[in-house]
Amino acid sequence: MSLNYYLRKNTLLQGKKFFAKTIYSRTLDDEKILAYMVKKNTAMSITELRGVLNLLKQSFTELLSEGCRLVLNDLVSLYPAVKASFDRNNEAFNHNTVKVKVRCRVAESLSHVVSKKAIVEKVGKPDEIPTLKNVISGKQKVNAIRWPYSTTVIGEGLNPDDREITGLRVLNQNNTDENFRITQEHLVLDGQSKKEVSFSITHDCPIPEWLSEELPVYLQLEYPGEDPNMPLVSKSVRTFWLKKPETSEALETEENVSTEETSI
Repeated sequence: MSLNYYLRKNTLLQGKKFFAKTIYSRTLDDEKILAYMVKKNTAMSITELRGVLNLLKQSFTELLSEGCRLVLNDLVSLYPAVKASFDRNNEAFNHNTVKVKVRCRVAESLSHVVSKKAIVEKVGKPDEIPTLKNVISGKQKVNAIRWPYSTTVIGEGLNPDDREITGLRVLNQNNTDENFRITQEHLVLDGQSKKEVSFSITHDCPIPEWLSEELPVYLQLEYPGEDPNMPLVSKSVRTFWLKKPETSEALETEENVSTEETSI
C-alpha cells in the first residue's frame, strides 16, 4: 500500500502555487494496532499486548506527572510543560488559571526510516464527505424526519463540487441491516447549500413495514459519485422517523398551518 497525496492550491502570497496534502488510508485505534502487532508476532496474544499497553500508559502518566522527560529511542520523546504567566515574582501557581500540557517530539530517525520505506504516489483530489450535524423539522423544530412535510438538515460541505442530492438513506438504529433508500422519484429538494439542505418526501413514497412511527434512525444524503455505481454518501446523523397523519382532516390541518405561516 502506498502513501498517497494530492495537490492543493496555495492561497498564501508567498511560496509555490501548490502544496501536497496527505491522504490517510485508514485510522487505527488501540485495538486495531494490537491486532496488527499480533499478526507480526503470533507468540503474544492481544490480551497480553493490551496489558503491556495499559501498563505503558499508566507508567507514562505517573512519570510525566513527576516531571520526567520520557524518550523512546527511534520513536518519540514526551515531556511535561507548564503554560503560565505571572504578574508578580512571588505569585503562586493556580491550577484554575494555569495549564500543564504534555508535548511530543517525533524522533528524526523515525521520519528517516518512514521516508525511505514509503512508496509515495500522487492521486486525484478525494471526495470530501459531507457531514450531517442536525435535523430540524416542523413548527417545534424537532429532531425528526416528518413525512411528507419539509425537513431541514444542518451540516458542513452539503454541496460537494455542486452535486445535487440524488437520494436519502434511512437506517434503523436498532438494526442497520434494515435500511431504506428514497430515490429522486419520491424526493422533493426544496433547497441545498453548503450548510443546509431542505427536502420533503412525496405522499406516495412506498415505506417498508419496519419504518414505524418515532423509530430512531440514521439519515444519510446520497450524491452522484465518480463511478455511477458508487454514489457519494454523507456521514450519518441520528434522528427519528415520524409518519404522516393518518386522516385527511389531520393532513388539511397541517397544510393550513403551513399556509398561515407563509402568509405571515
